[in-house]
Amino acid sequence: MGCLLVRQPFFHDDSRNFTAIGGGVTGCPGFHSSFRPTHGGLSLNMDVSTTMILTPEPVIDFLLANQNARDPRNIDWAKAKRMLKNMRVKTRHRNMEFKITGLSEKPCNQQFFPLKVNNGDGGHDGGQTLEITVYEYFIKHRNIELTNSEYMPCIDVGKPERPNYLPLELCTLVSLQRYTKALSSMQRAPLVEKSRL
Repeated sequence: MGCLLVRQPFFHDDSRNFTAIGGGVTGCPGFHSSFRPTHGGLSLNMDVSTTMILTPEPVIDFLLANQNARDPRNIDWAKAKRMLKNMRVKTRHRNMEFKITGLSEKPCNQQFFPLKVNNGDGGHDGGQTLEITVYEYFIKHRNIELTNSEYMPCIDVGKPERPNYLPLELCTLVSLQRYTKALSSMQRAPLVEKSRL
């Protein structure tokens, strides 16, 4: 089980204790313990606190919740690009973690990239390079069915000079990522209510 250390408190990756507060944000309870000298000897002092983390969920679900949108057609992609930058995601098809660097300018079915293909003749010429869309690559070359990503931008996890595009529906936010932006009053109310001991 993972653990997030923020200053001194520990926050455990246990979804049973998480508090959903809306907008793709979750309250994660944690504790800090220390021994303090008192008149009667050493005393164990336990402090409880809550930190805000991104809800570990599919990226598309996070964006819908964060922007209070009904479906992906209503997502503000410029706002999404700013929000997602530097978040960490895990991919469904490879079970690897990546850091988001941005979003593609074009939708998945129009975003081309160069793909090296071997000729299959055993030669050492390195094969040829094809221009292929991200959507076509995942459907034809990876045999992954994509149901929602065709008309949405791709997540870019590469570098500016060498982008690496992933369809949105294959990415899930990694747990225990701190959310440091200010909370709305709608988010603060359930947090205060559920954080009381």
